[in-house]
Amino acid sequence: MRRLHLGLVVVAVATLTACGLRNGGGVERQGPAGDSVARVVTEKDFDHRNFPTPLQVDNRWWPLQPGTEFVYQGTAIEDDQRIRRRVEVTVSDLIKVVDGVPAVVIWERDYNNDELVETELAFFAQDDDGNVWNLGEYPEEFVDGVFEGAPNTWLSGIEDARAG
Repeated sequence: MRRLHLGLVVVAVATLTACGLRNGGGVERQGPAGDSVARVVTEKDFDHRNFPTPLQVDNRWWPLQPGTEFVYQGTAIEDDQRIRRRVEVTVSDLIKVVDGVPAVVIWERDYNNDELVETELAFFAQDDDGNVWNLGEYPEEFVDGVFEGAPNTWLSGIEDARAG
């Protein structure tokens, strides 16, 4: 299993730019001076017919090759206290069809000061234009090591939830 260690800042940048430029996501168009300009992709651009190969997620900002593990480490402020944060993401070789799209299943574990606070299954797919879409999440929250619930579960196409 490949393991990549990156900072939490990279998580934010990768998440915010996953729909960036072609061959890294997003769609390019020509600007007035003939230069490439990225077009912002929104949920209105989602088309379940635009996802040909479910296990091919090779976007340069969010590559999801089965067997890869990403580990993001850093600190955060919680209740005016600095805490250690670690997020471990494992890309599985499992596929779940969500809203008509075969999606790669990832398993994410979130830790605060080495205590597990959330686990999550999330579902991602890459469209023909290289955009990586989040099709849903099933997070489980823990307090003092005890399961508290899964209040923020959503799947694209169910109860007005949309891929993004």
